Amino acid sequence: MQTSTFGAIDSPWQTKQLQIIVTEHEALPKWFRMTDGPIGNHPLNALKTLLTQHGVNSRGWRLYLDYGDALFAPLAAYWFERHGKGREGVVAAHWLRLLQSCEMDVLPPPELVASMSQWRVPGNQLDAVPPLFLRAAWKSCTAAQYSDDGIDGFIEAELIPIAQWFFRSGAYKTTDAGRLKAGLESLKRLRRESVAMEARKLGADEWPPILRKFESGAYRMLALTSESQLLEEGAQMGHCVGTFGDHCRFEALRIFSVQYKKTGRRVATLAIPLSHNSCRLKFSEKMKFEIKNEIKNNLFSRVQRAGAGKSL
Repeated sequence: MQTSTFGAIDSPWQTKQLQIIVTEHEALPKWFRMTDGPIGNHPLNALKTLLTQHGVNSRGWRLYLDYGDALFAPLAAYWFERHGKGREGVVAAHWLRLLQSCEMDVLPPPELVASMSQWRVPGNQLDAVPPLFLRAAWKSCTAAQYSDDGIDGFIEAELIPIAQWFFRSGAYKTTDAGRLKAGLESLKRLRRESVAMEARKLGADEWPPILRKFESGAYRMLALTSESQLLEEGAQMGHCVGTFGDHCRFEALRIFSVQYKKTGRRVATLAIPLSHNSCRLKFSEKMKFEIKNEIKNNLFSRVQRAGAGKSL
């Protein structure tokens, strides 16, 4: 067997160095605590039986025989770490089950696999990823490899935002197979429909503010409750808050524009990740510590009075 090192792939979604050095079929038997050595030193039936017990069928077994430990290289830097030492075999079996359900019989682009760490999959569980969603993403990434923008641009601009919405909103539990089979464009339409429906429920708001506004000293903090308001704030302040719409829709994050009361001039943007009726403040601009502390104390007392999801 030839030893290979999985190193850097020229993509922002692939880690600079995947710390795994393997012989072609060496890692999986070790993860399952089988005898040291490559697969040629193991009874094939014993390994196949073990994988069958973990739900891996003949298609998944063939993928492993054909591609060996290269199947798991893009997972190594994220998924294995999240599940801890000793759980590598279980993660590998989940991945084989997911791949076999996609019925593609080839490896997905490593850039796609590495990007899954950004998808916000519930509990970091690979078995929470619907095979039809991965298949749709897979086909779109393959097409993007032949486009002018390339796969990296597609993953950053299109795939990751739709994947984060898909999992954070709960759509992964309710979207029917027909919609998934129709591909990523169908999911984009579903996302637009979902966002529009929620917006109609909230009126002018696209997510409920915990506070409409509050004042502290010379400053007034105004809640930003729609994507258009975030885009305007980002354009005026020269930062990326305009891309935070889905974070506010599907996560406990609220954003405020910090302005001078007298002039209305924007001086900073305030992000408030809420958790268990508490908050942490992140300012986009440098402000004096005592001003930040004053705003924080003022805001915290109001948040406690308002309660999560209610506005004043």
